[in-house]
Amino acid sequence: MIDKSEIFYDKSKAMSYNAMINFIMGGRGVGKTFAYKLWACTKRWETVWVRRRVEDIQELAKGDRFYADLVGEGVVSPDTDFYVDTSGVWIDGEKKIHFVPLSVATRRKSISFHNTDTMIFDEVFEEKDPKNPNKGRYLPDEVTDFLGLFETVNRMRLPDSGRPELRAFLLGNKTTFDNPYFSYWGIYPFSDRFRTYKNGLILVENYRNEAFIELKKQTRFGQLIDGTDYGNYAIENIAWYDDNAFIEKRKPTAKYVCSIRLDDAKIGLWLDENLLFCSQKFNPSGKTFAKQYDCIDDEIPLKRKEAPLTWIENYYYAGKLRFEDNICKNRVFRLMQAEYK
Repeated sequence: MIDKSEIFYDKSKAMSYNAMINFIMGGRGVGKTFAYKLWACTKRWETVWVRRRVEDIQELAKGDRFYADLVGEGVVSPDTDFYVDTSGVWIDGEKKIHFVPLSVATRRKSISFHNTDTMIFDEVFEEKDPKNPNKGRYLPDEVTDFLGLFETVNRMRLPDSGRPELRAFLLGNKTTFDNPYFSYWGIYPFSDRFRTYKNGLILVENYRNEAFIELKKQTRFGQLIDGTDYGNYAIENIAWYDDNAFIEKRKPTAKYVCSIRLDDAKIGLWLDENLLFCSQKFNPSGKTFAKQYDCIDDEIPLKRKEAPLTWIENYYYAGKLRFEDNICKNRVFRLMQAEYK
């Protein structure tokens, strides 16, 4: 008999940190969404449930899609009266969850979320689809949109207001550490389970459950993907896009060449003998390039057939391009694919 408490995700450890912003990152199918959805349906205060786009909310509101697993697992009575539409979830006639698509969240500023204490952003980390370039894209200024929604819901909840301060839980499969949220707050790859930032206001949980991994390996599908890149992601909880190919620490003898600004982050280029290193370290007073029509101050526009783009491509094809971490590698690869040009 399987003890589900040992197999599936338990949110109690993450919640004990009492952080304001909580990133819950783990393997596919470990029960992250299930745990927080059950909590949202059964606690006293209401919840704002966020998805990225309107169509995501529309899919979520179809039929019994939102609550079928809760009833099926026996944690919610089949006699419970659920009503779900694109605005949220009512349980036994009581509003429990507000659905909000982040892409149009700025239109919700006049809506009162007076009785809420929790925001849950499900599937926060996008998965890229090389066959569909429109899939796997974050919103243009997503972190700012998220913070604006958080402020709208939270308002000014002072200690004597009688309302708990808002906490946000952002749930996602572990695809890569290179995402707008981690870039915004300077969160770099790590292997232990918990890290806190901003004096404990931010928590990142890097969840891995050995019992779940071993059980999943025993399934027929687990055997099918075991040892593959997808298996490392879906079973082993290894970030899908964060392999270690071409990852190498820059040597002390490396000479700084220039920087490239990619949106709000800079990548420094360093040359050492016959290797070109890409690093998050750079010389603030050095020469900086940026994508055309986005240059500020004395930045130089990037051009396709000129340095530093030609340096990156030439060193890459010669097998002599190196990255100090996966965040640098993912950003530079996107640059090479012309996303920043």
